[in-house]
Amino acid sequence: MRNASIVLSMIAVLLCIAPLTADAGMVYETGELSINRWHVHLSRHAFEADSGQPGYLEIRKNTPGLPIQIGFVRLNRRWIPLKHLLKGSDTTLRKAITLRERNRLRVLLVGSPGASITITIGSDMESPPPVVDFSATPETIQAGSTSTLAWSCLHADACTIEPDIGVVDAAGSAAVSPAETTTYTLTATGSGGITSASVTVTVIPLPPKVTLTADPVEIACGESTTLTWSSQWADQIVIDPGIGTVVPAGLMQAFPQSDTTYTITATGPAGTATASAMVVVRSPMNIAITSPVDGETIDRPDVTVQGTFTNETGTETGITVNGQVAMVYENRFVVN
Repeated sequence: MRNASIVLSMIAVLLCIAPLTADAGMVYETGELSINRWHVHLSRHAFEADSGQPGYLEIRKNTPGLPIQIGFVRLNRRWIPLKHLLKGSDTTLRKAITLRERNRLRVLLVGSPGASITITIGSDMESPPPVVDFSATPETIQAGSTSTLAWSCLHADACTIEPDIGVVDAAGSAAVSPAETTTYTLTATGSGGITSASVTVTVIPLPPKVTLTADPVEIACGESTTLTWSSQWADQIVIDPGIGTVVPAGLMQAFPQSDTTYTITATGPAGTATASAMVVVRSPMNIAITSPVDGETIDRPDVTVQGTFTNETGTETGITVNGQVAMVYENRFVVN
């Protein structure tokens, strides 16, 4: 013992603060406390816990084959002798304790170099279930607008928001712009279980919008015009006459045979919208009577009819008026 006293007087105090672990109920663990080559281990430890919570102190012999002659543990102001653990065949000793907000642990061991123990401090309190707070502001939006989700999670190891968001921090916010009414669910997972909360963002659809243009707006018979259209907030788009259902936005060629007004109709959850485009089709042959004028009164039995014509077909032109063949010259005609 005299030699042991001399050795103890030469040992400096070792301060050790081990990290918290993720094991359920564990508050603090010292790690392996080994006796040094001078046959001594002396260390101090500090850790925090919830004040007044019940717990346990567990001491485990790591090297039963290496003797430890003397051992003491002091937690706060309580001495915990190790005689029965060190001399007996048991490899663990467990004591009930009450934890403080700030705790101090001291360990003294005397024995064979390399002999070691590990001390674990744990809580006997059950882990509380996660607590969550989840909100959406505003809860009702128009299509294309945003709502802000805000959340916080307590006593949770992981937090997720679905759909479309995924893993999030324990507290935060995010802007969302759903295309339709959507329910978001926040799920918090911890050692005390799983807690969920949901919020619904209601989306008010906007009335449909639609445009339709024709280019060119005047064509000769047999030529084509290009119809171009676009739409918003519509589920179904129809172009009449003769075309039918189309995609929300696009273009196509049309070949009207006569003057035609195309009408596009867009239908959505919030109603219906229409737009139109007119295409004028020039006939390849046109004729007009210049004399007599429309509405003129004639008192004699004969009358001279005169007029003009166009013929874009490139063929010879023949004109009859009331069964009488007219004389044609250049782009004019006359018949008695």
